[in-house]
Amino acid sequence: MISIRDLGTSIPAKILPNEYSASGRSQKEYSFGFQDSFEKTERLRYADSIDTCGSFRTWEVEMTIRGKGLTMRMMNMLLTVGLCAVLSIGCAKKPADQKTGTDGQKADVPARAEGTAKIGDPAGSLEGLEFVKGGPVTIEKGKIYVVEFWATWCPPCLRSIPHLTEVAAKVKDKGVQIVGISNEKPEIVKPFVEKQGDKMNYAVAIDPDSKVGTAYMNAYGQGGIPTAFIVDKAGKVVWFGHPMADMEEVLGQVIAGTFDADAYAKKKAEEQAAYEANVKAFKDYFAAVEAGTADAAKAVADLLVEKAPAGMLNEMAWNILTKVAEGKRDKAVALRAAEKAHGLTEGKDPAILDTYALALFVNGKTAEAIAAEEKAIGLVKDNAEYVAEFTKRLDEFKSAGN
Repeated sequence: MISIRDLGTSIPAKILPNEYSASGRSQKEYSFGFQDSFEKTERLRYADSIDTCGSFRTWEVEMTIRGKGLTMRMMNMLLTVGLCAVLSIGCAKKPADQKTGTDGQKADVPARAEGTAKIGDPAGSLEGLEFVKGGPVTIEKGKIYVVEFWATWCPPCLRSIPHLTEVAAKVKDKGVQIVGISNEKPEIVKPFVEKQGDKMNYAVAIDPDSKVGTAYMNAYGQGGIPTAFIVDKAGKVVWFGHPMADMEEVLGQVIAGTFDADAYAKKKAEEQAAYEANVKAFKDYFAAVEAGTADAAKAVADLLVEKAPAGMLNEMAWNILTKVAEGKRDKAVALRAAEKAHGLTEGKDPAILDTYALALFVNGKTAEAIAAEEKAIGLVKDNAEYVAEFTKRLDEFKSAGN
């Protein structure tokens, strides 16, 4: 089992949720099933932590293998919020034979297909949808649509609902129609939507045969939800991605008639290329460290510190300080990476502050480490576990300084 305490980001698409529930604390806890063996799942989670291209948020992950009594806590797991065009950070779509929730209903989602559609292609038909709120909605030229795919069991989808409702209110008089589509059974979706009331104030439909999902999700190679598609007045798909990424910004441009799909695609391609370069550099750095090739490691470290985003730099510093063998640790590089991440986030990210404090401490800057850790504690004051952990580290710093 994996228990995840939600600190405010999306769930990696590599992990399949089967249920979630409020824990009674200030956070929520979710239970997840493994896609593969423990070893495989652990590697996938680690890959998610470095395959990044934008803003990161923190997850605390605790893995337990039943029957072996082994528990592994992986701290500072840093995940992207969906700024990469190729990443669908959210809940993985469930294959047709995957049980969902506690009621045992099947999700009946076709297996992920290789995406063949591209930006600028005609939008798929919405024929066959069963509307449970609003509608019916059909794609007509002269109107703009946001077609979003979601599910009741998907925590990131649930966090997107208020955002979509806000967007719907802003654009309701601008010829824009938003429709949320789930492939779950009516007895699951209808009571959920009724309970949401005005909090889910846009058209909602069920895709009973997953035909619409195939025309959008599969056609564009999207394997995770929530995923939204913007259809312009010409009836063409001009954008797709996480609804809480830059969807609203793009939608505003589409409404104004100023959106340049080609320029946007070029920008995303450049971001993707930078992302891939950063990931390669990250992996190359730790390979060089392991191989003992100091010059190669230094050259890659310089590249990463210059170009990598804050989350990757934080993960780099944390791995150097906690996972690399003592004799191979470059503490100065760890401090450079942590300091850059700290600057990029303006000292407002507690996980990055915590890493920065540790990097300062191991580099002999105890007073600065104490100040940074105290600030980190102030940012997580409502999370007892993190306060306890950060305070323990702070006490270590203070003891060493005496």
